[in-house]
Amino acid sequence: MNAKRMNIILLALVGLLITSFLILKMEIVNSVAQGAGDILYVGGSSPSNYTSIQSAINDANDGDTIFVYSGVYYENVVINKSITLIGENKETTIIDGSNSGDVVNITANGVTIEGFTIRNSRWHAGIKICYANNVNI
Repeated sequence: MNAKRMNIILLALVGLLITSFLILKMEIVNSVAQGAGDILYVGGSSPSNYTSIQSAINDANDGDTIFVYSGVYYENVVINKSITLIGENKETTIIDGSNSGDVVNITANGVTIEGFTIRNSRWHAGIKICYANNVNI
């Protein structure tokens, strides 16, 4: 009886170990599939943060997220990578094109932009999407 009980306990422990391993493996696969990339920061008070949105985009890889602190950024941005661009606050995080062309030009699939005010485009639209799919604004 004692040996039978030990076998059941051992079997239960092996089953628990295998289940734990499979759950961990699934979490790793899901993380990679979702493009869990790096987070790059623009503005703010850290000296290691980028000073322009475009410089962060240039250094980003597909799947990365760029977080932009509140402020006015006078630049025209080209997004040519599958990234997420997040502004700290849509009222106070502003991309200003200074009336010189498109403010934001998206040429990559799988781009997400949220939390910005886009202003002072030279053309009719502040954000131009060129041959790109799965773009969320």
